[in-house]
Amino acid sequence: MLDQIAAFRWVKENIIHFGGDPDHITIDGHSAGGASVGLHLVSPLAKGLFHRVIQQSGSPLAHWAVKKYPDRSNLHYKLFLSSLRCLQNSTVEIKRCLKSIDPERLKRIILADLEWSSEVSPVFIPIVDGYYLPDIPEKLMRNHPVNAHQFMTGTTRDEGASAAGRLFGPLKHNHGSTEKILSLMNCFRGFLPSVGGIVGELI
Repeated sequence: MLDQIAAFRWVKENIIHFGGDPDHITIDGHSAGGASVGLHLVSPLAKGLFHRVIQQSGSPLAHWAVKKYPDRSNLHYKLFLSSLRCLQNSTVEIKRCLKSIDPERLKRIILADLEWSSEVSPVFIPIVDGYYLPDIPEKLMRNHPVNAHQFMTGTTRDEGASAAGRLFGPLKHNHGSTEKILSLMNCFRGFLPSVGGIVGELI
């Protein structure tokens, strides 16, 4: 999220040189990006950096959008660093190690983790850190004005299809067991309660 804040600041400072208006900047996001722009609505760090928000197929209030407790994120972080042999004693050493790794290797490790994850939710997502997010989005929305003057939201057809394709794709090649398929199907019960009965019938 902080890299997006840095990008917003750059746009705010430089958009005038591209014929834009720094007082009428619009940010737009879809799916996880929709949750991201929704979080920027309530983060104090994003105040004054944009005027309008378009939020599609994602929300900062979704149960997958924010980790309220950082313990699990810290565990995934350490496992990720260990797989890269970058689990060092200081953040300076970790940064130096990560910068030395080929981006393609990083991509392969991240995708391998996602491919066989039994969860639909991303592993690395924003957390309530007291800095970018001083509190959970629900409380920030309730107690503070949001950062946009105009807001538009909506959904798209076949919501969640990209996640389903990523999860079930490898199973087409007979690389997955029946138990794996059932586990993945159960993941969607929480995301789509209205189709829980259909999933039950299929199982």
